[in-house]
Amino acid sequence: MSLKLNSVSLLLDISQRNQSSVFKRLIQILLHLAFLVLRPLTVGVRGICFDVSLNSFLLVKHTYSNDWALPGGGVEVGESIEEALNRELKEEVGIRCKNINVINVYHNVLISKRDHVVICVVNSWEEDMIYEQPRLEISKKKWFTINDLPKNLTPCTRYALKEYVAQLGL
Repeated sequence: MSLKLNSVSLLLDISQRNQSSVFKRLIQILLHLAFLVLRPLTVGVRGICFDVSLNSFLLVKHTYSNDWALPGGGVEVGESIEEALNRELKEEVGIRCKNINVINVYHNVLISKRDHVVICVVNSWEEDMIYEQPRLEISKKKWFTINDLPKNLTPCTRYALKEYVAQLGL
């Protein structure tokens, strides 16, 4: 009897995880379809925050994805790359950028032929003392050392970190 209950419990747990993954993928598709209609060309921005003293990168996990990503998001109409990065990092991780540099542009063909992500390095920042993580968008934020990066990175994040680490010569 105990074996049957454990088997059923395991099947239910697996089923719930699969439903969660399917739901997250559905949300991603719906968001990108909406952007396709509302914005024929999409431009995003991601910020590389590298803490030299900790040898660590700041990453976030969105509620609609199973992968870790650099913090950032969409650039609004009339907004500069710097303004968008400042807004997104303040919203997602409570960081105010002080000095940024654009280092590359990633063409995100997995999302759309029209999706481009500007990769920036945040050279210095201030962390807000009072910050409330947006629960509907961000499920986790965490600093990862170079040698302990998660395997499940978004393709854009993997590309950006690889380029950045190569530039540093690490």
